Amino acid sequence: MDTPRETADQPHASPPEYWPGLSALRGLAMLLGITLHASVAYLPTQMDGLIWVVTESPAFICDLMFWWVHAWRLPLFFFLSGFFAKLTMDRRGLREFTKHRIRRLLIPYVVAVYTICPAVYLIFSGGWYLTGQCTLEQMLPYVPFPSELQSQIFGPAHLWFLQDLLIMSGMYLYVVYAFTGGTPLAKAAEWTTPVPWWIPMVLAIPSGLLLWGDLSPVIAINNTFFVDPARLLYYSLFFIGGLASCRNRSWFVLAVGFPRIHLLLSLPFSVLYMWLLRSGTIDIESLHGRLIFGLTTGLVAWLTVYGLMGYFLYCWRSDNAVVRYVADSSYWIYLCHLPIVAAMHLSLHWLELPAVMKFLITAAATLVIGFVSYQGLVRYTIIGRYLHGVRRKQGTEPLENAATLTAQAND
Repeated sequence: MDTPRETADQPHASPPEYWPGLSALRGLAMLLGITLHASVAYLPTQMDGLIWVVTESPAFICDLMFWWVHAWRLPLFFFLSGFFAKLTMDRRGLREFTKHRIRRLLIPYVVAVYTICPAVYLIFSGGWYLTGQCTLEQMLPYVPFPSELQSQIFGPAHLWFLQDLLIMSGMYLYVVYAFTGGTPLAKAAEWTTPVPWWIPMVLAIPSGLLLWGDLSPVIAINNTFFVDPARLLYYSLFFIGGLASCRNRSWFVLAVGFPRIHLLLSLPFSVLYMWLLRSGTIDIESLHGRLIFGLTTGLVAWLTVYGLMGYFLYCWRSDNAVVRYVADSSYWIYLCHLPIVAAMHLSLHWLELPAVMKFLITAAATLVIGFVSYQGLVRYTIIGRYLHGVRRKQGTEPLENAATLTAQAND
């Protein structure tokens, strides 16, 4: 294992102008959400408040994958969102940053709420009717579902991340305007002092203390159009971490330069995290149980996030057309995936197949449908223009150079 003095794993001697590795990692974080939702029907350990179209025989591997990835995927996403928010502000300025957030976040959110969320409602309510969980009358908007379903039925569903990201972006916009007069803070001076390997372990302390007060950001879901304060505060820590890292890019590059150390250290904490979650030996809702579980979750999140960022920076130092395509498509695929996943779960419900097989079929089919629909309906249309910027078909217009495309992907 690396020692703190070794620097062979450090991805760059100085910060790069573009960040294709982090753009690829952000796309991966989006696509992993599809695999998580594809496993929900087969979880032995259910998330509080999470209602689903059907419930199947549980599979341990789905449980393990869901809860482990859940511990660090959203922290990774919000960290990178903060990083690229600062990068966009630096490149475009306050006014253009505001327009960019409206185009990339607000408009897709509003459109998806009025198009994709109704599709989710129809498929879920239809599935509940077909499986005997509600009556035909309860599928109508003015007739309530059973109480266990009604409390979580109306909300942004999987689009809550856009809701929270809009709030975080708005707060960042306000801070820049109020404290700098609209001028983004300049990049910090080049960092030359060695950075210790244990930085993510320190960052895990405030995250763990927040979870000590309320574990719901990790173990529960609150499907509502109102702000969830505990969830917003918890993930804002990672967003702020991304902002600060982008401002101090030379420090950031050194800090993520120990990927093997960080990922190897995350493994025992991941085992402890799963044991605490599943065993029931320690009541994680008790005062000391929340503290232990909160700190453990914070360590899993920060160590894994730093480890993955280090490896992706090391592996993707230059732009790659395939990786860029997947990163471009990930936003659309995530937006549209939930009704597809729910429909697949419902269609497979009556088939005598192992739960793991149903999970794999659902995830694979959703990704295929997502990529095909992206290529045919999104990439070169107005939808793609709003989600990731203009992409032109080869031979119709002069192609943008790789640096320009990567810069758009990094926004």
